This record gives sequence, structure tokens and C-alpha cells, in this order.
Amino acid sequence: MQPCPLCQEKESILFHSYETFTLVMCKSCQLIYRLQVDQVQQEQLIKNIYDSTWVAMRDIYAMNTFKEHASFGALLLDMFFRKKGKLLEVGSGTGEFLWLAKETAWQVEGIEPSAVACEYAKERYGLELRNERWEMSIFEEDEKFDAIVFWHVLEHIPSPISFMKQVNSLLAPGGRVLFSLPNQHSLTNVLQGSSSPLFVEEDHLIHYAKRHIEQLMALSDFEIISLFSREEPTRLEYDLRIHPAGTPNMTERDKTKMMVGLQSGWHGHEIYCVAEPRHE
Repeated sequence: MQPCPLCQEKESILFHSYETFTLVMCKSCQLIYRLQVDQVQQEQLIKNIYDSTWVAMRDIYAMNTFKEHASFGALLLDMFFRKKGKLLEVGSGTGEFLWLAKETAWQVEGIEPSAVACEYAKERYGLELRNERWEMSIFEEDEKFDAIVFWHVLEHIPSPISFMKQVNSLLAPGGRVLFSLPNQHSLTNVLQGSSSPLFVEEDHLIHYAKRHIEQLMALSDFEIISLFSREEPTRLEYDLRIHPAGTPNMTERDKTKMMVGLQSGWHGHEIYCVAEPRHE
């Protein structure tokens, strides 16, 4: 059996068997990951999932993406960078964040493995994304970036330590990495267990909690600048609607209090990380 992708522990326990794949939990660090994750045919998954239907869905929610996600990512850039330079986004999707970064004077480049998503980004936002899967060979030998970002990408990467070390090597002096990913301990997962949409998505190969990101960044020679959990208001509304007990009398003030409590207690829907290469 393949060892844990993070701590290399060889023993794991069954988390859940789905129709087409199985998730296990590391006995040592409690990372949840897909059985035989190193054998996943990612190219086929991309073709099956990130197709024209997916792009059409993204188009419907484009304004929500701008308001809930792209604008927040742009805010983080302003918070953690003193000046604007070259930015690389890994997994640009349909291009909303990259367009916004470009409009705010970053020199942008995006990598996206879905051909239909690249076509959409070009037609809708005038972005020339590189239709590539992540490989170091796609970069020039001396190519460096001031910022590397990837939103909800890390959970799709089968070899996270190798990936993060490669990201590290592409950062220019003073460069930083910013990323987000689903939280293993999110309210969504707590309420729905193994039926959570975060677990049942076939291309979610690894499921992280706070401790795992701390461990991953240490193993890939990064120093964490900021690590926090975020709960989107619309996600909270959705989770409260599907909760069996329901919350018909919950006020907006109470929902806001709950949202802040989830974030501070590390049960927000997402984990965000800002880091820079460790200085010797």
C-alpha cells in the first residue's frame, strides 16, 4: 500500500469507499487521501470533469466568483505584497481572479489544464492562459515569479511535497506563495460526514486540516506568514439549510457570530496560507 503522501506512514484505515474510488485516513497524522493516489489518471479526470458543462456552470456563477473569491484573493495580494510584479496562477480555471489581478497592475501568467476553460478565459477576459498540466519542464530555466497563487488546487495534487518544493524554486527573491484549499474539519464535512461534497468529488485526492498545512510547509522549506480559516457567508447559508435540525429562527446577527466562531475555531470552509521560502 502507498504510504501517506505527507508523513510517509505506511498504515492507514478506511475512511469511506465510494463507487469509483476509496478514501483512507493515515494512522499517524490523520490526513485523508485517495487510495493509490499515485496511480490516478489526472489527465482523464480533467477531461471528464472540467468540460463544457463545468464551464457553463462557472459562467452562471461568474459574478459570485468575483465577489466571494477573486476580490478576496486580490485583497490578500494588497495585504501581503508591498509592490506588484510577476504573478503566476496555477489552475486559473475560467480566469476571474487572474483578470482582476491584471486589472490591478500585476503582470500575470496562468496555467490551466482544461482546454475549454482556457478558451472561455480568452473569449470572456482576453487572457492567454497556458493550457498545460503542472510540470517544471514548462518553465524557462531562469523563470521566476514574485507571487505564485493557487486557489483550491492543492487538493488535486497527488505529490504535495514535491509540488510545493517546485513552487518554492520558482519564487524570485522576496517572493511569496498564497493558496487556499478545502478544510478537512469544515462545518460542511462535520454535518455531512463521508457524504460531504468535498469528500465525494473524485478529483479531490487529499483532504487537509491546519496541522497538515503546517507540516507540508515545513517539509517544503517554507516559512508561514499567515494561516487562517475562512467561512463564506453563502456557504454557511447552504450548510444551515441542509442541517437536519434546521435554523428557522436564527437571526443574521447570530449567523455572523457563528461564521466568526467557525473561522476562529478552524471549522471554516477553507484554509488560506501565505508563506515565503525559509531563510537560512
